[in-house]
Amino acid sequence: MSSVENREDCGVGGVMAPKGKNASTIAAKIGLEVQHRGQEGGGMATQTLDGVVHLHKKAERFGKIFRNTNVLERHSLKGELAIIQTRYRTTGPADDPEFAQPMLIQVGDRHLIGAHNGNIANAEELYDEQRSRGIKLRTQGIDRPVSDSEVLFSRIANAPGADSVERMIRGLEKVEGSFSIVTVTSDNEMIAARDPWGIRPLNFGRLNGHWVVASETNALDKIGAVEQREIEKGEMWRFRQGKDPEGTIYDSTRPKKFCDLEDWYFLWPSSQRNGIEASEVREVAGTVLADEELWFGRKRDVDLVTCVPDTGRSSAVPFAETLNLPYRDRIFKERYDDKGQRSFIASNDVLRVRILEDKYIISKSLAGKKIYLLDDTAIRLRTMEVLIKALKEQIKVDEVHLRLPAPKFKRPCVLGTNINDRRELGAIEFKNGVWVEKSDEQIADEFGADSVAFLTMHGRDRVREKFGENPRDFCGYCHGDDGPDFDMTRYDPEVLLEGQRRFVPLQLIGV
Repeated sequence: MSSVENREDCGVGGVMAPKGKNASTIAAKIGLEVQHRGQEGGGMATQTLDGVVHLHKKAERFGKIFRNTNVLERHSLKGELAIIQTRYRTTGPADDPEFAQPMLIQVGDRHLIGAHNGNIANAEELYDEQRSRGIKLRTQGIDRPVSDSEVLFSRIANAPGADSVERMIRGLEKVEGSFSIVTVTSDNEMIAARDPWGIRPLNFGRLNGHWVVASETNALDKIGAVEQREIEKGEMWRFRQGKDPEGTIYDSTRPKKFCDLEDWYFLWPSSQRNGIEASEVREVAGTVLADEELWFGRKRDVDLVTCVPDTGRSSAVPFAETLNLPYRDRIFKERYDDKGQRSFIASNDVLRVRILEDKYIISKSLAGKKIYLLDDTAIRLRTMEVLIKALKEQIKVDEVHLRLPAPKFKRPCVLGTNINDRRELGAIEFKNGVWVEKSDEQIADEFGADSVAFLTMHGRDRVREKFGENPRDFCGYCHGDDGPDFDMTRYDPEVLLEGQRRFVPLQLIGV
């Protein structure tokens, strides 16, 4: 049997325009505003009220595919309905259009067009179920994996039900994993749904009679959408011509588990979740990290604090302010062509290193200085390896003290983040038959830093509590904490080989 390809953290969007209006230009704008979530492919599907569907997608960054409105005209992308996706590929073919999105599923005289952000953990099980019913997928084949997104959309399209909402509800039964999806049906409806744990974000709003859906609020803000609303966990919304949107809670039984990494990395700084801006979360994380610096007695005598741009700046500035140290921009990111793309979401290690080497320009004024260096997170630690080597060997920085305002990453993720194997992670190692956490000193030695420290899990909980949120409402599985309430050992059997099985909160007085 073919394996199933995991679709990782992507960007999705949708537009329903009034009768006689074209939705594609607004959809293209949404795609441009969420392409930071996926830069290895993109596409758009449109549908007229007469049922005419047009689809255009490629294995390129969305901004390259839809670089001007001529592309929309050339591919006849016009209609009252339009959905987009920006792809974040990890495995499987890069240049096979069948694996790009949106996807079109035909069932008899009905069809479903869908765009998916997330990852279906039990996709193989669901695929076997469909095969047993004689359902064939376009991506199935002996020599390639099957798309988990197609498994999901095929399951919805083939589900029983009197209308599209009933089929959606039945199709999402037994699905384990993360999904924020936008679909267009042959009934000229647009339906947006979020998984029962709320792992990935999804929002909608109104713009001059258009209903617009996007992964993040920054896209809605950019186009000027009003009456914005966050789609809740286990909730779906149906949009129809001439009617107000209709919301349905299809599953209220699951505990909330929003992805930690969304706030720390994926979300655009101005995007909001639960009314809280991502940049605010990152700022508080920087302050709490500085608090821990003082509590643990590890504050260093340095000349300045700098960061890995751009997302590292939100934490670095309050970190410096709390420690009464000067903050200075001394590492700059190339902003032209493709050199500024996000290296974490590149599909392989060779490509990530190449991006990193082209991406940053370091000020020579750091020569002979002692510095704190902050980034947003450190997962594979490849960025740190490249930058610290450049700082030490090329610029001749005297001391580099690396600080990360996010906890260590100790586990792979099956919920829509590009962390597929423990062997990729820089903070753990396989030793004496078990996976164990590396010490800060060991990590510093491996990458040539003078010291390294991460935000503790207690500190991560403090960040959540400062916004009045329950830390248990967030998935910290990748940090060694609890994930959603299904059996993760089915998808991550090596969790049984961990030397330290679960995070135990530190009782830090005054921190």
